[in-house]
Formats: sequence, C-alpha cells, structure tokens
Amino acid sequence: MAADIPQILSPRMLGHEIYASVEGLTHGTGFVFFMKDGYLNQLEGYAVGPENTALLILATINFTISGFPKD
Repeated sequence: MAADIPQILSPRMLGHEIYASVEGLTHGTGFVFFMKDGYLNQLEGYAVGPENTALLILATINFTISGFPKD
C-alpha cells in the first residue's frame, strides 16, 4: 500500500448489498468487502443461487454491478 493513501474509518465488513449480473450465472453474485486498519484487506464473492462458480475464469468474465438479482 502506498504511504500517501489515507486510511478510512469504517466497519470491518462492508458491501452486504453489492451484487453483479455475471455471464454464465442465472442468479449472479454478491460481494463483501473486509477492511483492516483502515484499508481494503479482502474482497469476497459468492454465488447468490445454487450455481457452481468453479468453472468461471474470474479474470475474464463479463459482469455488471446491479441490484439484488431477480428470479
């Protein structure tokens, strides 16, 4: 982390309502951000539905940030 980036005050977990429509998934994904010492420490993604994400190539998939997925 560059020394000139300021820390932010925030809860340890953020993003309980961040979702994305993902190519290849019917129900899309959700995201949670974990903060540590004022900086983003971890980004966790999860499938909203029962779909398997193991075959997705995360570096190349197409996605769009969206609201909560609709059936």
